[in-house]
Amino acid sequence: MTDFFKPLANSSNVNNSVLSDFGEISPISITIGLNPGEIVYSKFIAARLGLNISGKPRQALYSFVRDSEGEGLEVLIEATSDFSTKIRHIPNNAKEEAGRALEVLNRKE
Repeated sequence: MTDFFKPLANSSNVNNSVLSDFGEISPISITIGLNPGEIVYSKFIAARLGLNISGKPRQALYSFVRDSEGEGLEVLIEATSDFSTKIRHIPNNAKEEAGRALEVLNRKE
């Protein structure tokens, strides 16, 4: 893990997907790609989301980055006054977790 991602991994504050607490998720935009300039976490998902939390709509930014060895990071930042942030470090099986995240993001409510 590069020094850039280590502080995020050390700040992990959830064990399950950062998307798991939201019943209704409406993707506004999703980008999936490969960043050849990043040696470690080169595969990514980035999204702008609409969330419905207790009947209150709000937006959030979501990212999932992973390496080819199975490690990854998942981050969700809610667009609220306190910028509530969920971070999950995924030490193993990040490719499978990324697949599950895409299923959630592509699910139609």
